Amino acid sequence: MISSLILTGRYNVGVNSSNRIMLNGEVTPLTDVPFIRYRFNDFGEENISFVKANMQHLHGPCHLAEYDLSTMPKEQLEALNDIDGLAIYAYIDIDDADLATGIDPEKVEKLKSVSELYFDRLIIRDKSSMMYPLAADKITFALSDILGGAVKASDIGICCSPLTPRTPNSESKACLSAVWARRLMADYIDNVDIATPTANHECCGDGCCCIRAFTVTCDIPAPANDAKVADGGSSEKKSDKKSNSDGAAEAKEAKKPKEPKPKGVVSFNDLV
Repeated sequence: MISSLILTGRYNVGVNSSNRIMLNGEVTPLTDVPFIRYRFNDFGEENISFVKANMQHLHGPCHLAEYDLSTMPKEQLEALNDIDGLAIYAYIDIDDADLATGIDPEKVEKLKSVSELYFDRLIIRDKSSMMYPLAADKITFALSDILGGAVKASDIGICCSPLTPRTPNSESKACLSAVWARRLMADYIDNVDIATPTANHECCGDGCCCIRAFTVTCDIPAPANDAKVADGGSSEKKSDKKSNSDGAAEAKEAKKPKEPKPKGVVSFNDLV
């Protein structure tokens, strides 16, 4: 079963000698876990150290940190920038007031303050009751302008909103849809055996259309070394980074550049 992991704290996920873990009570190859997502309350020193160690411990999947513009200081995004090979999403809350009268000045200043730092994508968390398509278009263009055009409005995601699911005329706005998962995997990971997510692996419950994920809220022991993989284990493998569908970006020879850092968000539409 292809499923990512969402870590909500510094929890250990045990891996046995066969590179398998326990996922929702089933023995699962680590190659069936395309992403390790870090959904922490902060990225202070201890959590940064954990992320670095966990990237070595759970080697293979794409590791993705979720930075919250509303609650986390700029210094924590700087610390995330210093971790080589780590994908980063920046989240911003948008409410009715932002839609009705313009984006809150404090949010504008926070966005400007991090515009020189690196993150792969900006995601709106829809906290409003009036996020209809026209309003969404206006707010995404406004956010793009604040970032100096470094991110295209069409690349900004919308999380937990009626506008999140894919439609016949547009792809999903989910922060980690199958399309965006493949783009990040092409950019960040070298292991061609990691399972490649498709639209069939997107979960459309509770307004979220990200690829399926299991939330980790405690330590998970490693399975016994002689444990068998549960029936239904994935045979879908990532055979060629450059053959990802939906126009995924070609794999880069180098991971996320550190010197010089790009301004704002990378627009993957420029890569295809």
